[in-house]
This record gives sequence, C-alpha cells and structure tokens, in this order.
Amino acid sequence: MSDTERRQSFRMPDRAAVELKKLTTPEQPLTALFPPSAYDQLLQQLWVTDQEIERQLRRLDEQDRHVSHCLRLFGQKLELLAQAACRSDDKIKTLSIELSEGGFSLQTDTPLTIGTTFALRLRLQPRGIPLVCRTEVVYSRSDMGGKMLHGFRFIDLKEQQRLMLIRHLFQLQAEARRQQHDESA
Repeated sequence: MSDTERRQSFRMPDRAAVELKKLTTPEQPLTALFPPSAYDQLLQQLWVTDQEIERQLRRLDEQDRHVSHCLRLFGQKLELLAQAACRSDDKIKTLSIELSEGGFSLQTDTPLTIGTTFALRLRLQPRGIPLVCRTEVVYSRSDMGGKMLHGFRFIDLKEQQRLMLIRHLFQLQAEARRQQHDESA
C-alpha cells in the first residue's frame, strides 16, 4: 500500500460542529477562547466511564457471557439515549469534513493563509464530545465550485482526546464497511 493510499484509508468523511478562532499569540490559553462548560465536562466523564465499562465487560465476558451480553444491551440502550439527547440540541450546526487522526479538511467560502494557527473546538457526532486543541492550516486551495478547501493538522491534541478520535474513526470505518456489505448483499 502506497503512502497516499494509506493516508486515504484513514481519512473518513464525517459531519462535525467546527469552531475555529484565530489565535493572537501561540501561547493564548484555549480555555479563554473555549471555556469548558459543565455539559462538556459531563460528556468527557461519560466517555472515560464508558472506557472503563468496556474493560470490565471484556473481563466479565470471560466469566459469564450471558450477564456480559445483558450489560452490553443496557450499554447500547444508554448510548442510543445519549445520541437522542445530543440530537435534540438544535443549536449545533454541523459541517461536512474529512477526518483523520492527524487533522481534518473542510470547505469554506473564505481563503486562509497556510501556517495560520487557530484554536479549534470540534464536536464529533453523534455524541457531541468536544475536541479542543490548536490547529494549523497546512493547505488551502480552491475547488471547481469556487469554494476553498482547507487542510488542518492537530497541534496539541491531548492523549485522551486522541483516543476518543481514534475510537470515533474506527466506528466510522465499521459503519462504512457495514453499509458496503449491505449494498453488495
């Protein structure tokens, strides 16, 4: 597999709420631009708890598969409820993006200068968990429709957020494979 094919295989089309704010200084604290809300902190805690539950379910699966299966069903039910709660928030406007572990791309009407650094809050759907970090414009080009396509790389993504992003990308890949399988069947 070539480098181009490898990079493309880890880029996934997605929809996310994207907020970019130009940094006036590289040291400008992100919390000043995107103060963490109680809701955001709750979503982060839910994700951490979810990771611990998954570890415990794997251990329980070795001991009692029936109980483990029942608990997984409850987990799926809670996940669906969480997704429904996030979708009921009509204030969140999502954009089409191409997402990877290293960054993302999106279309805008506005040209951006390569090398410009922004504060980013990216809310992955459907959970709405925010990834907050610095990001840099790595490419900017116009497309056939007169829009600008910009590529951004994540600069200082925290490890916990990187793990959330990787899990989200795996879920997108699994969903895409399921859809391909369903269409070919």
